[in-house]
Amino acid sequence: MGELLEEKEAERRTSNDAYLFDIGNNYNDGSLWGGLSNVMPDAPSSSCGVVEDGGFTIDAVEYGNVGRFVNHSCSPNLYAQNVVHDHEDKRMPLIMLFAAENIPPLQELTYHYNYVIHQVYDSSGNIKKKSCFCGSSECTGWLY
Repeated sequence: MGELLEEKEAERRTSNDAYLFDIGNNYNDGSLWGGLSNVMPDAPSSSCGVVEDGGFTIDAVEYGNVGRFVNHSCSPNLYAQNVVHDHEDKRMPLIMLFAAENIPPLQELTYHYNYVIHQVYDSSGNIKKKSCFCGSSECTGWLY
């Protein structure tokens, strides 16, 4: 949970984007389903449905749930999934974290933030860069 923002307000807040999470506009992004095949080999490789209007953004900088403290990893053990359960508006799903594998006790919980390198911009339109320090053997070295 956090503050629900429309696209223009989310764009305005890009200078402090550490707790911004886009929702409802990535139903056809197969990378969000990546870990599912490890746990459920027969699961679909992508979700269905097209969201006509863009989604929203959650800003958890002021308040939110425990999910805002789950760190990024290039080799995550969780994956984030959009879930709609009590309404039909796919622009406003719940974001649920699922285990992508059996996770032993005391192992850090991580998920891939799904940024695309050279696709994150500041409020002036400049490409933002942020180094990744996840320590994974598969680390790309960059969050974005």
